[in-house]
This record gives sequence, C-alpha cells and structure tokens, in this order.
Amino acid sequence: MQSSSIAMRRPLKRIAAGLGGAATFSMLIGLGAMQAGCTSSALHSARQHYYAGESEKAIEALDTGEIRGNDAILALMERGMIRQTAGDYTGSVANWQQAADEIKATDYIRVSEKATSLVINDYTETYRAKPYERTLLHVFTAKSYFAIGQWREAAVEARLVVDGLVNLDGYPDDPYARYVAGLAFELIRDDNGARLEYTQADELTPTLNINPQTGAIAPSNAPLATATNELICLLSIGQASPPYSGDYVRSRYNRWGTQPYADIIHDGTWLGRSYTLNTTDTLSRLTADRLAAIKAVKTVSRIAIKWTIADAVSENNPVLGELLRFLLLVIEVPDERYWATLPEWLQVARVPCPPDMQAFDLVFRNASGGILKRQTVSAPYHETDGKIIVILRTW
Repeated sequence: MQSSSIAMRRPLKRIAAGLGGAATFSMLIGLGAMQAGCTSSALHSARQHYYAGESEKAIEALDTGEIRGNDAILALMERGMIRQTAGDYTGSVANWQQAADEIKATDYIRVSEKATSLVINDYTETYRAKPYERTLLHVFTAKSYFAIGQWREAAVEARLVVDGLVNLDGYPDDPYARYVAGLAFELIRDDNGARLEYTQADELTPTLNINPQTGAIAPSNAPLATATNELICLLSIGQASPPYSGDYVRSRYNRWGTQPYADIIHDGTWLGRSYTLNTTDTLSRLTADRLAAIKAVKTVSRIAIKWTIADAVSENNPVLGELLRFLLLVIEVPDERYWATLPEWLQVARVPCPPDMQAFDLVFRNASGGILKRQTVSAPYHETDGKIIVILRTW
C-alpha cells in the first residue's frame, strides 16, 4: 500500500511542478469554474422565462451568442423543449437531433476532460445527458414529428428509443418511452413493432392495463375500450425537480399534487381520462441510485489525488500547499446539471371520439378530483387511420 502511494506521489509532484506551482493551478481551476458559470446563467435565465410563459425571451437567452463549452448540449436540449412548447416543431427537431449527434460524437473524444474532472470536479466535463434523458430526447423528437404528421420520421426516432433500451446496464426502463415508440410503429402499420413495445409498457405499469394489440389504456381492474375513432393525447404535466433534492425542494416545483390527471370532455360528454405512465422524478431517482456507487468511487479517488497534489506543493511551500488544499476541496461539488424543462408527469389519454371532432376540453384534476386547471384544445389536429394525435404541455 505504501509503495503504491509513493508511486502515485512522484508523477503528481511532476504535475504540480509543471503547472508552475499552486498559483497557476488555482488559475486553471478558476477558469474552468468561470466557463461553466457563464453558460449556466444563460440556462437559468432561459428556464425562468420558459416557466413564466415567455418562450421568445427564453429562446433569446439561449441564442444570445452561441452557447459553447460544457453546457452546449444541455442548451440544445432546453432550446428544443422551449420551441416544441411554443409550437415550433421543426425547430425543436433540429435542436434535438443536433444534441443527439453531439452526444454521440463526444462519447468517443473526451479523454482529456476525464483527466481534468478527476482533479477538479465533474462540471469540467461536457454534459452529455443521463441515460433516461437521452431516451426522452428521442421520445420528444418523435412527438414533434407527430405534431406535424410525419409518421415515418417519428418511427425512426422510435427505433432509436428501442435501441437505447436494449442494454440498460442497471438504468431504469421507461414505459412512457415504450408506449410512444409503440404508437409510432402503429402509425406506420408496423404491427409487430407496436405490439412488442405496448407489451413492454404494460409489463412496466402494474396498475394499468395496456392492450398490446391496440394500445388502449385502462386501470388494471377495468375493461379496455375499443373504438373506430380515437383521440390519442400525449400529455406532459408539471416541472421536473432538481436531482438529489429532498421532498421540500421537490414540493416547490410541484403544484399538481401526487397524482394529477386530465378528463377529456367533448360537448359536455366525458370521453375518458389520462394516465401516468412514468414520471421524470422516478427516472431521476433510479438513475441516481445506479450512479451512486460509480460517483462514490470517483469522488474518493479525486479527493486522494487532490490531497497528494497539495502535499507535493507543501513540500516546497507549506503556505501555498495549504491554500491549494483549501481551493481543491472548495470546488469538490457534485454535478447536478439536468434537463430542467422536462415535465414531471408523462401521461397518455387514449379515448373514443367522434369522427368530426373539432375541439375538446381538458379538465386537470388532483388525486382527490379537485379541479386544477381547464384548457380548450382546438383543431387542426393530425389524423391518420381514424386516430387523432395531439401533444400537449402544461405546468
């Protein structure tokens, strides 16, 4: 054990000397933190404008100068959501496909970032999205394609969703992603693909009954409806809460209670309701559990390296060594970046409807049935094979 410690100290001494001492190394730390901070302020501003209903200002906050650096991919993810909510579906597709391309590219070429993060903190690495966020990137891209009636393009995204859920490596599966993929396959009449994904979604939602043949949804103890004409409404409700936050913090992001849903009303007639297939809080928590052991090992290793570097500097200048030790520990903060414009509840309503329906009402309710919000949804819709497809976001 002692010999390995000595072997580690020798190259780290050379690293400390090569950095020109603690002052130069501290400057490097400051530059890295400053780079992340500038982009984060733009993201923070965009998110505030978005949830205030100010989509144009939100886009402007992200478009003021090209956002580069470690949060560039995250900015594209946020920009895509803002544009989708504002009805710019083509723009959202462009943003999300660019984000997906850059995630794929950076997965292979960031060796130097790994080395830097092992000494400083994980904020120095480019944010490349957590596994569930990568899945939802393709899910929401498919939804934008639904909104403009491009069914085959949506099916391409669905295939990427399915491919990403093949080898989960301990990360959570997602019944909502499965359902959207199944719907995309259904709309291009890929019955086998649709059946497989609806089956997976059904197995992952024990409180619901999802028909693998039709995609119809009902509570597990209720019969499934069949209809020639259907309204399929993909609902996104609420605001994702920060990862690793306690119940108090999450409650600040949640005005909807624990189990919100929406009734679908047409000309005073109740057609059905929405059901939660997943929540981003669930995905975030399960992902955090999977990452906990990995992060613990990396954090312990990083602190040991920081301590060794500070000891090496202290041998020549004890004051600078202690200063460096302090600076290195101050910047030992967890990476809590996340896709903040994601919704909390991921829901589907699939109900029988009149073939000539031009508008319907959504009545959002809490778990006890109390009314939280009303919204009228008007045509035009995109319709195919008797199915009307609508995507909606509310917070």
